[in-house]
Amino acid sequence: MIRRAKPVAIAMLLFLLLLGGCASTKEAEPLAGEQLHRRLVTTLVEAAYGLDTRSIMAKSVEELLPDSALPMSLITGIPLFAEQLSRFKDEVNGAFLFTAWEIAPLLEPVITEISWSDDRALASSLRSGAATLRREQRDELLALITPILAEALKPAMNRWTALIDWYHLYRESIKLLKIEELPLPDADIEGHLTLLYLDRYCTALGDEEERLRSPKTEVR
Repeated sequence: MIRRAKPVAIAMLLFLLLLGGCASTKEAEPLAGEQLHRRLVTTLVEAAYGLDTRSIMAKSVEELLPDSALPMSLITGIPLFAEQLSRFKDEVNGAFLFTAWEIAPLLEPVITEISWSDDRALASSLRSGAATLRREQRDELLALITPILAEALKPAMNRWTALIDWYHLYRESIKLLKIEELPLPDADIEGHLTLLYLDRYCTALGDEEERLRSPKTEVR
């Protein structure tokens, strides 16, 4: 009886191993269709709450200025001008950080309205959710971001107005002295900062999405 039971036990063991292998193969199949889309929505919502806000903020004032205003960062002839520019940078960074916190709970309806397509491309990139959000919902993102950021930017905009006044006086002075003719800065600095924020936010969102979807951190 013992000798007969041994082949049966081996056969059962092989059957269970084969069954387990089939189950593992099934679990390893990539997500597709509605299942993939729901997973991307969930991941993006989670990413909005967990993204690294340090990557949104500027390390230097030059990162915040339009090309036409870059000469402002080189001015040494106006007392305390560099210090005021540095404070402007800090105020903009504070506004960027505040906006990231504020829009996190408001972002889910925008994400759920995404029209997903090309599942193969969505599954092949770990940043595809954020890229699709930026491409398909850009106007909706701007509509969400703009009023919150505009309110948060008010201190920075007040300081920018003073900086521009000083810059214009300096520009006219050196122009009269025929030393140099500096460019006129872009008048719509707030619009520039809004688009810059959108770019930085979507990049940070993509970074966090990639981290969450990475096999090293993601539980599937």
